[in-house]
Amino acid sequence: MAAPKPIQEVLLSPAVAILQKAVRQLPAACQQLGTLQILEAAATTVAGFDYDWYKEAAGVRENTIVDVKVFSGALLRELKSVAVPLPLALAALARPPYGNAERRSKGAYFTDFRLARYLAEPLAGGPEGRSIMDPSCGTGTLLVAAVQASSEAEPRKVDSILAECVFGFDLSGDAIRGAMSALCSMARSRSVVPALREHLNEADAFETSGPKREFDVVIGNPPWERLKLSRHEYLTGEGADRHYGEDYEHLDHADLMANRDELRRYGRSVGGQFVHQGRGERDLYKLFLELAIKLTKAGGLTLFLVPAGLIRSQGTQALREFLFRNCSEIDFTVLDNHARFFEIDTRFKFLAMRARTANGHATTPLNLMFAKGEKDRIGVQRAVAIERNVLRAVRPDLTLPEVRTRAEWELFTRITRNGVRLGSAEGPWQPNIVREVDMTQDRKFFERAAGEGRLPVIEGRMVHQFEFNAKGYESGTGRRAMWRAVSAARRGALRPQFWYPAAQLSASVGERVRMDRYGFCDITGQTNERSLLASRIPHGTVCGNKVPTIVFCRELGWSALGDCWLAIANSFCFDWMLRRVVTTTVNFFLLLDLAMPPMDPKAKPGRQLAKLAERISAVSAQANSAIDAWQVGHWRAEIEVEVAEAYSLSFGDLRLILEDFRLLDRSQPAIRGEVRSTVTRDLALLRVADVLGGCPASEHTKLAARVEEARRLGATPYVPPRGALPGI
Repeated sequence: MAAPKPIQEVLLSPAVAILQKAVRQLPAACQQLGTLQILEAAATTVAGFDYDWYKEAAGVRENTIVDVKVFSGALLRELKSVAVPLPLALAALARPPYGNAERRSKGAYFTDFRLARYLAEPLAGGPEGRSIMDPSCGTGTLLVAAVQASSEAEPRKVDSILAECVFGFDLSGDAIRGAMSALCSMARSRSVVPALREHLNEADAFETSGPKREFDVVIGNPPWERLKLSRHEYLTGEGADRHYGEDYEHLDHADLMANRDELRRYGRSVGGQFVHQGRGERDLYKLFLELAIKLTKAGGLTLFLVPAGLIRSQGTQALREFLFRNCSEIDFTVLDNHARFFEIDTRFKFLAMRARTANGHATTPLNLMFAKGEKDRIGVQRAVAIERNVLRAVRPDLTLPEVRTRAEWELFTRITRNGVRLGSAEGPWQPNIVREVDMTQDRKFFERAAGEGRLPVIEGRMVHQFEFNAKGYESGTGRRAMWRAVSAARRGALRPQFWYPAAQLSASVGERVRMDRYGFCDITGQTNERSLLASRIPHGTVCGNKVPTIVFCRELGWSALGDCWLAIANSFCFDWMLRRVVTTTVNFFLLLDLAMPPMDPKAKPGRQLAKLAERISAVSAQANSAIDAWQVGHWRAEIEVEVAEAYSLSFGDLRLILEDFRLLDRSQPAIRGEVRSTVTRDLALLRVADVLGGCPASEHTKLAARVEEARRLGATPYVPPRGALPGI
């Protein structure tokens, strides 16, 4: 899937065309220099400075190599009609044209103007003289936004803010030069230029030449990369056009290892001063965030853009503890890339974080906000206060559930407090989860055809709820592979992409694959039709790493206990809980930390759930089953009833839960006058109302009529969309 072009890039494309025209006759090595000279000339024109004077004051010594007067004039005329404010546009246009590998090594990551303005909003109307630091400032986008917000009430003070309050570090001298010209475009006094020259530094903020003082505000959008170089990243950084899943041809292993060793050395050299990074590989954003908190004065603000992993990942627990302990006020704004801030998948989620360092014991609630990017701004849509003591009680690792309303937060806490963690050593489940073969590390053993001693490989895209064979392989490789949903007539006919030699399995995995067990697809999303897809996995197959397999109480084989888990895992209640904490992967620690209903799986409710899961699984594995699809739908609705009752949920609770599943029934015919079918929702609510009550008589009558009308029109509940699908 191609990443979308960022909106800011689209808005500035005519300006980019002017710059490209200006430098296209220059040698490639000189084109960025020509671009910077034009931008500096444009900035000095806006500020009212003489260009030659600015060059000397800014320490620029080279000869001018382009017609800066002509092209800067054309550029400024173009930028008058662009929605991006001019200083922010100049900062964006100064970005060096790095490739992936060089961008990683230099930490050159760029910020959309809407995000910059939103992040800097808290600085509006604040006290005078606040010092502002960006330890990875790039071309100055966030510093520009911070100055604009700080001077919004009194524009006449912009010069004093620029000269006395703005500080930045970056590894790239060209980026620092771009930041200086963008900031100077807002100035009116010549004294700003030498001051900025002193305060903007081409240096590594982690090393001894880094900042030596504390600041009132530390703002940043640090690199979101790990200090680790994969083979795929290395090849794309070298200019290879490839996608995940392709073979690693033409790989210079020696150069790859040299690059990896360099990153390891750097990680060791800077990591010793940071003690809240957790285990595993070092993430640059985690290092920068810990640095930022340490650089912020007591009572000051840290304003950062960070991945959602800060509030989700097991590896960020130590950093969360540090953050919660040192900050009296914390706001997290959850955003996604649908507004095309970055050249990444539109579903990618990230955070705008505002934290005020503590003067004492921090007890104030956290604010969890949800915002949406618009054409020229970011608008907050919802906000929920999360009490710190309650969060610690229900999430001891301080992972923050993505609850959008007070009602959702109360439901989440109630389920968690009433339930038993799946991974609890005292609980009835005692799960054992294993990744059987790795689709990358074990790639050399994979075969494209069946043969003696080869086991079919079950991949994540093949697994759906109660189905291990929901899709069959058609053609292609990697993300370009094509898969087709398996029809009822072809159930049981496994069509994998790969086979794996049983002789190459470890002894423990070899024993495991000879037995029946359970599995789930660990690639998911909060807004997918369903987030948890679990099924029985038959013996004689082996699962790729995206389908971890699970057994309970260390008993291999399908059992009442395992089938009970399978029913609960595929219920809306459990799925809703998962959607509150998951990003794109069902990590083991996330799954094991979720609350299961407080029930004895061997007692009557558990046995009933197991029986229903067994029936549904049997139908899903049979070709041309005689069981009517509506009967399966009723069985699945009965699971919803049993699970809701076990969690002590009401009709209203399930109605709230089902609001989260907006992609259900896309392939089903809708009731006349409606855009989309709601047959699954209506049937589940009807059955819960029948058994648990709590539904007004008028609503019950309406639900019953809707279910009957949907059935008459040919709709079927719990049926996912079918058709040819890419391997995503």
